[in-house]
Amino acid sequence: MHGLVARRWMLMVAVLVVAVAGFCVSRLRGIFGSNHNTAAPSGFASEIVPFNPKHVVLEVFGPPGTVATINYHR
Repeated sequence: MHGLVARRWMLMVAVLVVAVAGFCVSRLRGIFGSNHNTAAPSGFASEIVPFNPKHVVLEVFGPPGTVATINYHR
C-alpha cells in the first residue's frame, strides 16, 4: 500500500485540490446568489420603463495646443 501512495501522491493531491476548489465554488455561488435565474419573462420585453437620463457637459479652457488629462468620476 505504501508503494502505491508513493507512486501516485501527486495525482491524489491534484484530485483533492480539484474537489476542494469545486466545493468552495459551489458554496460561493450559493452565498452570492449567482445561481438564481435573473432573466425576465418574455412578456416584460415589450414594456417601456421610463428613466431619467443625465447630461454632463465638460468645458476645458486653456491656450491652444495645451495637453490636458480629464477624469470624471460619479
